[in-house]
Amino acid sequence: MPYLFVFLVALNASYFGYQVLKEIEPSTLQPLSNATQNDFPVTLHLVPQRSILEQIKNMSLKPNFSLDALKQSAS
Repeated sequence: MPYLFVFLVALNASYFGYQVLKEIEPSTLQPLSNATQNDFPVTLHLVPQRSILEQIKNMSLKPNFSLDALKQSAS
């Protein structure tokens, strides 16, 4: 039963948000077909970024980390 209540509250909140948006900014809710051809194409500028593999290769926790140091400190 609490799940039904949460669902109804979320449904009510989304409907209320839709009504507020319709009053304040009606152009936001217009269909996409109303957009003019002058708005397109949009050019996106790509930002160069290192790949995840390159980032992992460059990461290191400690430069002088070895298992021998752990064995000596544990004994």
